[in-house]
Amino acid sequence: MTTALTLTAATCKPNAGSAALGGIILLVLIGAIALFAILYGQAHNKLTRANAELAFLRPAFQQLQGAASTVAWSPPTRAMNSGWHPAPTERHEYRLFNGYTWDDDVADAGVVAKDPLTDQG
Repeated sequence: MTTALTLTAATCKPNAGSAALGGIILLVLIGAIALFAILYGQAHNKLTRANAELAFLRPAFQQLQGAASTVAWSPPTRAMNSGWHPAPTERHEYRLFNGYTWDDDVADAGVVAKDPLTDQG
């Protein structure tokens, strides 16, 4: 005795809920791709501007580096002695230095006066 087995294909019909969900997923993916494209464009524009600024500044920077390497610095050989010295500002001929800071005593054409120095820097 032989038994026959018959298989029938089941039909799959999508319902309205799964179609709506698929549409939402598709919209989210499209939105994410659009957002990525916008952010990429903004980042690319900023990088392009930064590279242009670097290209503009690079020759000046190299020139400054070359100038800085040719300047030799040497420490002062001795400290400034206390006494009358040419004034550090152009207001007077001489100003009294006490060995640490400039005093208020000034001299013009041999006449001594007081003039506070407000900027010690």
